[in-house]
Amino acid sequence: SCIATCTMQQAFAVFILAFVHDLHHARVYSTPTVSTLDWPSFYGMGESTMPTESICGNLSLYREEWNALKQSQGFDDAHSFTFSWNCAPCPPRGCLDSNKYIVVQNNAIESVAISKLNDDGKRQQCNNDLTAATNASNYQTIDKLYQITIDWCNAGINDPEYKIIALVLNREYFYPMTVKLLHSQSYIAYDISCFAPHAHQDEDTVCDLDDSDQQWSFWISKEMQEFLGWSMIFLILTACSLGYCINWLKKKKSEKIEKWREKEERQKEERDKEKAEKRAKRKAKAKRKSSKVKHRSHLEKHRKRDANDAQLAAEYASVPPHDDASSEEEVDPEHANHINHVVEEYTDQ
Repeated sequence: SCIATCTMQQAFAVFILAFVHDLHHARVYSTPTVSTLDWPSFYGMGESTMPTESICGNLSLYREEWNALKQSQGFDDAHSFTFSWNCAPCPPRGCLDSNKYIVVQNNAIESVAISKLNDDGKRQQCNNDLTAATNASNYQTIDKLYQITIDWCNAGINDPEYKIIALVLNREYFYPMTVKLLHSQSYIAYDISCFAPHAHQDEDTVCDLDDSDQQWSFWISKEMQEFLGWSMIFLILTACSLGYCINWLKKKKSEKIEKWREKEERQKEERDKEKAEKRAKRKAKAKRKSSKVKHRSHLEKHRKRDANDAQLAAEYASVPPHDDASSEEEVDPEHANHINHVVEEYTDQ
């Protein structure tokens, strides 16, 4: 076993995990005798408390559920999990704090390997001391971890020197997933990041890792990501094509409107031209009509004057002659000249 020793002054720096369920497993195969709702709130609230008979009793009941699940699902004492000792306030212990992938057969550790969950710095540190890092004696099976936790809980019932800082069980298989227990200078802390029943030599099948970047796989599957990617490309192309079609239709519509305007302008010009020609014709016709009326009026005036002159000439001809002396005294010279002129014209005719 690996039981870390810490001073009381270092204990306050221990961080508390707030998650109370396993992100990798979501399906529950059986219901435990004690519901997870019975667990006190401090497990998810970051508080701490001393062990009680109720907590230790519930912990024992959950171990029975863990054993029942192993038998019902047929993996018995064979399982695989990713594990790490966690004692942040303690002095550095090298690669022991990093994640290890452990395969258990017949309730005994069969192999220990450096987990792919570690970053490059952790992997380099473990590769420098690979023998100690993969020594099975430095690690425990889940059953032994369960027993260590229960023994510690029973030993510290109602003892204020014992503190449960974190105690989180997996909701599907009910194994201790995150544990942080403090007693005076003794400190037990470990994390189980991934778990799968039966023995698996490949950690990728247990932790669902992506080989390309050795990180946790995205919550959307690779096939779904490809489908979404191609769908987005299709939507973008469709949107671009639709935009091009709309612009082309707008251009055609603008051309039709422009042609219609030009046609309307030409028709308007033709109508204005026709109206101007009609007005000019009407003016010319009215002018010709006015000239004819004036000509007829002039002719009628001359005709009347000629008739009047002929009448005067006839009257003058019927007047008896007078002597010169009397004529000179009685006849106005202008009137006489006019009469003579009329007579001459009439005689000529």
